[in-house]
Amino acid sequence: MAKKKNKPVAKRARRSRGGLPLLMLGFSAVAIGLLVVAAPALILLFVGMAPTAVAIFIDREPEKHAAISVAILNFAGLSPYLADFILGAATFSQAIALVSNVFVLVVIYGAAAAGWVLVLLLPPVSAIVLGVVTDGRIETLRKEQKQLIEDWGEGVAGR
Repeated sequence: MAKKKNKPVAKRARRSRGGLPLLMLGFSAVAIGLLVVAAPALILLFVGMAPTAVAIFIDREPEKHAAISVAILNFAGLSPYLADFILGAATFSQAIALVSNVFVLVVIYGAAAAGWVLVLLLPPVSAIVLGVVTDGRIETLRKEQKQLIEDWGEGVAGR
């Protein structure tokens, strides 16, 4: 009786979801909390977090690292105004006044722009730094190799 060989079970590719679902859950919790506590604050939240929504749609990576970076800095720019708004008399007219204030929007959207700057500048800068570090390490290893050849002869080099 011939034995059957078991076929290997095809492994499903695990897809990394990244931190975006957690980020979305956090913003949803904030939105629901604001709906209960201060409904006018949602106007400020939706207008202020518009760059984050754009970043989520633009970022094609599955982990959405760019969107997360933009979202965190965008919320950092929005949070002082949101906190003052919630702790003060939160009215719809005050929300409209904050949203129509150019300086407030410059701060909020400028923080989101800082997130994009980080996303766009850090990879090339880190590549340059890693290249310099690697070149320095290669030079150190070559000096050590040269010293070993001088001490032990050409056989050490494996040539």
